[in-house]
Amino acid sequence: MEVLTPDMEFLADPTGEQIAEVERGLDEHNAVLASARSATRVRGVFVESGRVVAGLDAAAYWGKLHLRLLWVDPDYRAKGLGRRLMEWAEERGRETGCVSVMVDTMSFQAPDFYAKLGYRCFGQSDGYQGGASRYYFEKDL
Repeated sequence: MEVLTPDMEFLADPTGEQIAEVERGLDEHNAVLASARSATRVRGVFVESGRVVAGLDAAAYWGKLHLRLLWVDPDYRAKGLGRRLMEWAEERGRETGCVSVMVDTMSFQAPDFYAKLGYRCFGQSDGYQGGASRYYFEKDL
């Protein structure tokens, strides 16, 4: 069944707002599927003098907290902000009834960071450009 209309077009380079609309649609869809346990956003940032220096975005659904992103400004790394954000997110996960936290990271990003926080690697995908790998971690709460 063809769903294209004369007014429909495909954009190979969508705007940030168009991608945000896709994310909103997926969030709404997932919330409906979760029914009794709708998705709860877990977001937090550290701000210094009005400037964001670290933050995370996660969603709690179906009994697990899924970390979407974690970032710390290079000038603030190795100062405990990432650890504090993760501990805060884990506590929010417990409060919403989650049994674990899941995250994936690239080999050039932070696999050692998550391992130090007690996360166990349960999967690995190799073959990315430059010899990089993606690691999948989980931690019971």
